[in-house]
Amino acid sequence: MESQALLTGARGRLPMLNEAVVLAEAFTALVRGREAAQLDP
Repeated sequence: MESQALLTGARGRLPMLNEAVVLAEAFTALVRGREAAQLDP
């Protein structure tokens, strides 16, 4: 995927973007796993 390669490159250059992506991926995993109990209110 071209977008994945672009994102990977940007994450290495921009620490704040990397942190945001990590948090978004974790949130997505929780939602997809329907683990709502682990989400903060």
